[in-house]
This record gives sequence, C-alpha cells and structure tokens, in this order.
Amino acid sequence: MRLFNYTDCILMVNRVKTRKQRELAQRHQLILEQSIELIHAEGISSVRMERLAQLTEYSKGTIYQHFTGREDLLLSVSNTSLDKQLTAIGAIESLSLSLREKLIAIIFAYQIMNGQQRSQLELLKFVQSEECQSKASAATLSEHHSLYSKLVGSVYDVIHQAINTQKLQLKNNITADDIFGSVWAFAFGATFLNALSANKTQSLCPKVTEVGLIKLISTSFDALAWEPLSHQYDENALYEKVLILCKSIG
Repeated sequence: MRLFNYTDCILMVNRVKTRKQRELAQRHQLILEQSIELIHAEGISSVRMERLAQLTEYSKGTIYQHFTGREDLLLSVSNTSLDKQLTAIGAIESLSLSLREKLIAIIFAYQIMNGQQRSQLELLKFVQSEECQSKASAATLSEHHSLYSKLVGSVYDVIHQAINTQKLQLKNNITADDIFGSVWAFAFGATFLNALSANKTQSLCPKVTEVGLIKLISTSFDALAWEPLSHQYDENALYEKVLILCKSIG
C-alpha cells in the first residue's frame, strides 16, 4: 500500500480549498440570484436578510459571511447588472459598426438590460445614495466605482473617437461633456418615465420605447451632423441585433 507523502498532502489540501472556494462561489451566486428575483417581484424593500435566509435555506449568519449587510448585498446586485452591461458593450465594440451606431447600440443595451421595471429604477437610485455607499463593504464599493467608471468611459471613448476622426465636428461651444450629458439624461430619463408608467397610480405618464428614445437621440445627432446620418443606416435592424446580443448574455 502506497503511503501519502508531502506532495500528496499538498495536493489534497489544494483540492479541498478548490472545492470550498467553488462551493462558496455557488452559494454567493445563489444569494444574488434570489435577491434579483425578489427585487423584480416585489421591489428592493423586500430584500432582507431574514427573507433571504428563508428562501435560500441558509442561516442569516451564513448570508452575512458573504455580505456585510443589506446595502452591501444590493450594491452587489447592481454590480452584477453593470458587469453584464459591460459584457454587452464589449460585444458591441467588436461589431462592424460606425462610431455613431456603436453609441446608439450601447444606449439600446442600457435600456434593454435595465428593463422596464420600477424596481430597477429604485435600485439605480438607492445604490448611489449615501445610505448605501456608507454601509457597503469597501471591496464592493470599490468594485462598483470601477465598473461604473468603465461604463462611463466606454461612452466617452466613442464620443472622443468620433471627434478625433472628424465624424463629429462640434460647433457653438458644444463639448464632449455636453454630448455625454445629453445621452445620459435621455437614457436615464426614459428609465424613470418607464418606471412611473409601470405604476398604475401614474397612468398618465407615457412609456418611452427603446426605438422612440433613439429617434430623439438620432435627431440630436443629425442636428450635430454626426456621420453617418440617420437615413444612412437602419436603426431598427441595429436594435434587433442588440436585442439578440443582450438576450444571449442574460
């Protein structure tokens, strides 16, 4: 019978560590998925450690091993969403599109992946609040800032490339910051209106479709003479392409 030597012991310890790490990662993911389902079904107010303990059949203590508290958990959920959006943007950047089409595709992806639910707006607002960011763990907050910076940077990169290649020639003291701000305001404003329109008590509030939003932005881009102009490519076909891409990401 072969005796275990030192190397065998090290390999066994490493296998145990790997298994435990995998189990921890799976548990972490399950808690996040249950939180996301709760948010979609009942809003962010339903996300409580006691409720998650019941749904996951883990103890509260086990859940606190993964998240320092409710704020840390909700910020982690937001980070998961941001990471998916960045994955979509990475896929968009690999497509054969003009810079203007790429920016519009990014806006499409933002709208599609943020959905039409009031709960998503609640989450977007909450994770930017002092209440959330002061109580979340330093690691989760650092990850959030990094992901958000990449998201913002991806939009700025397209705008600056368009300016540098003279596909977009700014006039009348308009700056790249102005372009970015208007795009962000359009996109977030549409998310806000759609969240309100989903609420039966706000029935007078109109719903803004992704295509309707892009028509507004395209009108602005045409006014800036950002090439190619809207009549030179098919925005509906672009939307369908981005929709398929986003569905493949989940």
